[in-house]
Amino acid sequence: MCERAEKIENLFNTMPSFANEAGRDMSNAHPTIKQNFMRGIAAFILAEAKGRYVDDRNEATYKLCKELAKAIKATVSEDDITETDGNESIYLPFI
Repeated sequence: MCERAEKIENLFNTMPSFANEAGRDMSNAHPTIKQNFMRGIAAFILAEAKGRYVDDRNEATYKLCKELAKAIKATVSEDDITETDGNESIYLPFI
């Protein structure tokens, strides 16, 4: 796991209430930052929807991500979904 992801993982691991707070707080961020944040969220959703590692602790996340991945793919153009090393990402434009 890369260092950036480890930092995020540590935040969510040591501060369980951080997830809800961070999600709400991001709605107040600069629009470009929101766009970048959403790219990361979408990449997580698309990766989790593949169900590479699911057990009782994250089954609800997997099920939710499967449904959200369908919505993402129905919303963005097929040209806006790229795949690298078996992982999908979406393109969201900068304005």
